[in-house]
Amino acid sequence: MPFKLIFVMDVSNGLVVHGVRGERNNYKPISEESKIVENSDPLEIMRVVKAKEVYIADLDRIMGGGDNFLLIKKISDKAEVMADIGVRSLEDVEIGHKYASKIVLGTETVPMKVIDEDTYIDEDLVSMDLRGKELLCDDPKIPKDPKKFLSELDRYDLDGIIVLFLDKVGTGSGMDLEFLEELRGMSVHPMIFGGGIRGLEDFDRLKNIGMDGALVATAVHNGKIPLDLLS
Repeated sequence: MPFKLIFVMDVSNGLVVHGVRGERNNYKPISEESKIVENSDPLEIMRVVKAKEVYIADLDRIMGGGDNFLLIKKISDKAEVMADIGVRSLEDVEIGHKYASKIVLGTETVPMKVIDEDTYIDEDLVSMDLRGKELLCDDPKIPKDPKKFLSELDRYDLDGIIVLFLDKVGTGSGMDLEFLEELRGMSVHPMIFGGGIRGLEDFDRLKNIGMDGALVATAVHNGKIPLDLLS
């Protein structure tokens, strides 16, 4: 499998915002930070970036205040989209698949029961949402220990697993390669890294430990990752 670069858009109230450390109340429109776009409209950004694969975090839906479904559908017509819509129920999964081909089951919101019963499980991804080395999750059936959770996920026919360090998102602060390599060696599934990518130099490091892809946003907007790598 070739190493994938997946362009991230955090969407709130119809605009792309700059995600930093998961502190969502402080997110600002991406145009205030970006060197490559002049506004924060997702469709305009797609015209500039021309990404082949896109990860969309519907922050309104994740935080329980509205949704950006129609926008996700428009982007899905232009690229392959995996969408985190704050799944909390099987109904959410079914709704999500009307707008995106792949749904992200993030531990921040999803109960274990939904992972167990998701009829689209072979098309969907589980996101291990981390702060430090601890999973963010409300369901007591999901262990806080990511290693234990990974071992439980081996029994599912998932499209892949995202290892997302929310406390590093938007920081360009790099990654704990030793910890990542340990996680990579524990899973039978394709694995995608997110949170803290600094630039091109990090991709070789991720490839060398067997990772299958990376979520990128900040390093694209600050010009450290060329746009032609995404198209």
